[in-house]
Amino acid sequence: MYISSFVKIRTIAVSSLRHNFLPHLILSVLLLLVTPFVFGTANVDAKAAAIPLEMFVSLIGIILITPVFLPEQQENIRDAVESKATSPVCVYVIRIGTSLLAMLALITIFVCYMKGNGCAISLPSAVYGAFSGGIFLGALGLLAYGASRVITVGYMVPLTYYMLNLFGAKKIFGNLYLFSMTSGSMTEKYWLFAAGLILITLALLVRNKALHLRAL
Repeated sequence: MYISSFVKIRTIAVSSLRHNFLPHLILSVLLLLVTPFVFGTANVDAKAAAIPLEMFVSLIGIILITPVFLPEQQENIRDAVESKATSPVCVYVIRIGTSLLAMLALITIFVCYMKGNGCAISLPSAVYGAFSGGIFLGALGLLAYGASRVITVGYMVPLTYYMLNLFGAKKIFGNLYLFSMTSGSMTEKYWLFAAGLILITLALLVRNKALHLRAL
């Protein structure tokens, strides 16, 4: 039973990687490669190191998580997914899990690169801070896409929230402020992480509801 489940999960993950995930992964890698040319990533203190992590690296959450539902925009893929014994929601969960693991791996590699370049950062804290921002922004986009069924909306909502944070005061956003590490605070990151998980759950519920309405 466990072997069968593992094979099923692996098959779905490989299929997602082959047909949908790879372009977004490549785009995320390119974003990370560009980051050192835009921000200082060598011999800086923790607050200065937080700037590229929060303002650039976290954006890969939008790239990797927001388009999880994208393959189903093609009718033949949507019909194939819905006709299989495996629940579509299960497929989405595996895709989301793949995206989260990829994001965590990329962020960890980038933080290790910064630390190797003499940045005075704590590896676990820096990774968690960037990952929390990424999961929140990506989940916000996923929910917007799931509710609107328009991928452009899925991208615009988290980017708009990002821009509002960039030019707005911290007190406006409270515990959901994206750039708290630059002021030395990690409290907001716990809120962002929890909110991201809640938004992903809501996105799955919205998508599941849409599937049931479609089946009627």
